[in-house]
Amino acid sequence: MSLPPSEIPQGAIRFNTDSQKLEFYAQGEWWNMVTEETQTVGSRGLLAGGYTPGNSDVIDYFLFNSLGSAVDFGDLSLARYDMPGTVSSPTRGVFCGGYNQPIKSDRIDYVTIATTGNAIDFGNMLTLRNAVSNASSATRGVFMGGYAPTITNAVEFITIASTGNAQDFGDLFQQTRNGGACASPTRGIIAGGNDGAFTNEIQYITIASQGVTSQDFGDLSAGKQTAYGGSNNIRGVFSHGIQPATGNTAEFITIATLGNSQVFGDLTTSLNHTSGVGSQTRMVFAGGASPHPATMQYHEIVTTGDFQNFGDLTVSRGSIATASNCHGGL
Repeated sequence: MSLPPSEIPQGAIRFNTDSQKLEFYAQGEWWNMVTEETQTVGSRGLLAGGYTPGNSDVIDYFLFNSLGSAVDFGDLSLARYDMPGTVSSPTRGVFCGGYNQPIKSDRIDYVTIATTGNAIDFGNMLTLRNAVSNASSATRGVFMGGYAPTITNAVEFITIASTGNAQDFGDLFQQTRNGGACASPTRGIIAGGNDGAFTNEIQYITIASQGVTSQDFGDLSAGKQTAYGGSNNIRGVFSHGIQPATGNTAEFITIATLGNSQVFGDLTTSLNHTSGVGSQTRMVFAGGASPHPATMQYHEIVTTGDFQNFGDLTVSRGSIATASNCHGGL
């Protein structure tokens, strides 16, 4: 019997008996092979909480594969905002921290994505924290940076399938708040934010590791905060956010490589605090800052170009938490 090759050829395919998923080999890493996006419940995105003005406890849901307005899902256990980013597995959506004006929160709650209903207590973060940037694989959620009570570089994590309090993961090499975030099955990304001033730094972590410090990935086109984002397992997309320059241009990165962001296209509005969530095929942005639109907009994530109308939220608001059963970390 011949031995396997000492070097794995590009495009090789294997079945991972741990994750029960097909994988392909590219650029020195094994990647999940997406063979079908649709699940029993469909490819579903969740939009939770936000600022109306005032704290919102509303959870909406929508189907990525169709156009139309969001539908009521249920309520958070505590009305709050400023907890953007996707922490979810194929079955659970998890929402952490946030700002229940005028108090920061350490609350973590969750929902079962395939059903509808109110959120259930999961546990607590290590600190009261808002403006956290969240990302996840299918098994682990990470909470990066934020206000706790000042700008922090702390990273915490949870195991999504269980309940309990967050644990220490490591640190960002640059403290920041209100950064955009996205993930592949292996990498968590935090882009931009505010470390006392707008920053263009993009940092990354390996989600399965802990006790480590983030590493440099590249730069956004400009220093900006609230450039919230999402991804499929190849490409991450970030909104324009708050920056010295005006405009509404979204940017993207290729998560498996290192390098600076590139122009993706224009959003339909120039509002900040617009939250993002991705599926394997589409990127959707929802809501925004004052006048707090109900607008949802989308574009096919594998191409570049300007966004188009998707539908409307059930309640106009901004700074919304997001989750999905088909995002880039799964």
